[in-house]
Amino acid sequence: MNRRATLPTQFLNRELGILALNRRVLAMAADDAVPLL
Repeated sequence: MNRRATLPTQFLNRELGILALNRRVLAMAADDAVPLL
């Protein structure tokens, strides 16, 4: 039963990591100093 209690924390950390990645990508996209490909 304890095993199920730890899963949401792992998923939450994964989701927060994806959100942080998206934030960094959007910040780079908004930066005029970074050339477009």
